[in-house]
Amino acid sequence: MQLSAQPGILTETVPYHMHVEYSAVSLEEVGHLRRLIQSELKSDEIRQRHVLFGFGRELWNALSPTCVPRSYRPFEQILSHRAVVPSTQGDLWVWFQGDSHAWNLDSACNLDQILQELGFKQKLEVMGFTRFENRDYTGFIDGTENPVDEAAVAAALIEGSGGASFGFTQNWIHNLDAFDQLSLTEQEQVIGRTKADSVELDDDVMPETSHVSRTDATVDGVKQKIVRRSVPHGNLKERGLHFVAFACDINRIQVQMERMYGVSDDGLHDRLTEFSTPVSGSYWYVPSARQLNQLG
Repeated sequence: MQLSAQPGILTETVPYHMHVEYSAVSLEEVGHLRRLIQSELKSDEIRQRHVLFGFGRELWNALSPTCVPRSYRPFEQILSHRAVVPSTQGDLWVWFQGDSHAWNLDSACNLDQILQELGFKQKLEVMGFTRFENRDYTGFIDGTENPVDEAAVAAALIEGSGGASFGFTQNWIHNLDAFDQLSLTEQEQVIGRTKADSVELDDDVMPETSHVSRTDATVDGVKQKIVRRSVPHGNLKERGLHFVAFACDINRIQVQMERMYGVSDDGLHDRLTEFSTPVSGSYWYVPSARQLNQLG
């Protein structure tokens, strides 16, 4: 089967990003939404850049009831002994990827006006960007171990779907004052990599509570690999990371979240969660480009 994944899942994207998430007041306007998506996909300007659409379970069921994977479910909050990972599950996710913030914002404004007329309410808006060497505001390189080529296809795309994926978006706010007070060695132990060149720490010095250790999960002998497309965001007062991930199996993402927050069997938590706090969380069905074109 020929793959037709939406832009940004399998390929590195352009430097500027805008993520907008919506809730649907009513699902009665799905016909109009189908036509709107078709109009966007046919736009010459859109085709020259990149726009990705993701859908909450109820909305995708209304749009395409025969194409809803059985395993698809909304993201539910995670309660641990030390924190709450919130669910802000939305109905529609639009990811604009352009060569300037201006193009992303102009495109988002045009689409937002129509979506509001269809009864959609904005839940979240994040403008992100790629920093030098793909470094997060902690100073560490993000996405070092992302699978590539065939491994990325296997990790990100649902088998037999022609290019569909499960997506996850989660907005994180960093406590950089606290993180910056750590010594370089302590920071590297929190992440599990060297800061200068992103080399994974040796086993004899790698803490079990490092971010690398907690996200390196194996279930029934299968590595729970995902493809990450996260971007930093922020201003003078607040900075963080907009975590974006794609997986062939929604449980791969869930396993990593539970291991990070110490609700898995061993009870250990990811020390990165002591310095960064999630304020949102949603699962998405990201249909293939072919499935989107067939909506009309």
